[in-house]
Amino acid sequence: MNSLAQNVLYIYLFVFIAMTFFDVVCIFFRRANEKRLEHKEEKIKKLIEKEDINKLSSKHLKYLKRHLKKVDTFIAFSNVLKDMSEEDRKVYLPQLKPIFLKIVSSYEKADEIKQTFFAYVLAEYPYIYSDSHNQIIHYLISSTTSSSIFLREHALTALYGVGNETYVKEALQKMNFLRIKHHPKLLTDGFMKFTGNQESFVQMLEELFPSLVENYKVACINYFNYKKVPCKDFVYDLLISSNESKEVRIASIRYFGSVKLEKAKEKMYEFLKSDMKNWEYAAISASSLKNYPGKDTLNSLRESVKSRNWYVRSNSAATIINIANEKELEEMLKIDDRYARDSLHYQLNLKEKRS
Repeated sequence: MNSLAQNVLYIYLFVFIAMTFFDVVCIFFRRANEKRLEHKEEKIKKLIEKEDINKLSSKHLKYLKRHLKKVDTFIAFSNVLKDMSEEDRKVYLPQLKPIFLKIVSSYEKADEIKQTFFAYVLAEYPYIYSDSHNQIIHYLISSTTSSSIFLREHALTALYGVGNETYVKEALQKMNFLRIKHHPKLLTDGFMKFTGNQESFVQMLEELFPSLVENYKVACINYFNYKKVPCKDFVYDLLISSNESKEVRIASIRYFGSVKLEKAKEKMYEFLKSDMKNWEYAAISASSLKNYPGKDTLNSLRESVKSRNWYVRSNSAATIINIANEKELEEMLKIDDRYARDSLHYQLNLKEKRS
């Protein structure tokens, strides 16, 4: 037993020493990489300082063309760019377009991590390549079909920064055709970053909409909602269509919580009445009706606040608290349903705490 215990102790000791040695090697290796990166940054910074940034020398361009294919040099270069003023960057970087057009082919063949960093830098400075449909645009569009969500997202961000709806349309069509499940929130947030003509962008999304799968449709409607795009009839048709999915119709209800349309209000009243069959529609309708204060809305909510479904009841109570005047609220709090009264009192307490 003593011999066995000693052997186990030796094994643990060996493992401990090996792990400690590994950690020390990693620390030295990381520090060496940091030093190497700092050295490269200093070298690139000095090269740029020697240049007239209004007219770069051929020697400078040749150096970048040869070395920016290496990812460690490209990282150092991007760090130097961050330290430059925005004015200097906008003068310096457009002159490097031929360099970027050359090195893009090298990064196309690189692994996804290197490509993701390359796409990230492109997204930061779209004015390098945004003037025409070139190799970089083609690379970004093809990258939106990557299996890596990080590469896809940075490539899309770069295309939004270019501000040409044609490029975004081409990317969305490819992603949609391949049924790539890019999260609707990421897409909506991305649409918000589009720098081009908003009317043309909205028109493009509306034209593309019928061919899109569910999560892309939801992203479009959410974008219309956040931007308060006046496409009421377009979204209303989606709301009343039984051919559209539940998520698309729910997104449409949310849209009318921001953009007012009287006939949409009537449809939401219908959803409140059928809360046992479609409680999700009823719950979202109850929240969206805060955009439609009045007696008709209060009468509908008076019934839905008695719902057996907690979400419908809670959302109805929250809307009542927000749109009812003092007298109306006093009457509502006398409602002959204990659960409804509890919901109303709870939402009233929340409102008082917030104010």
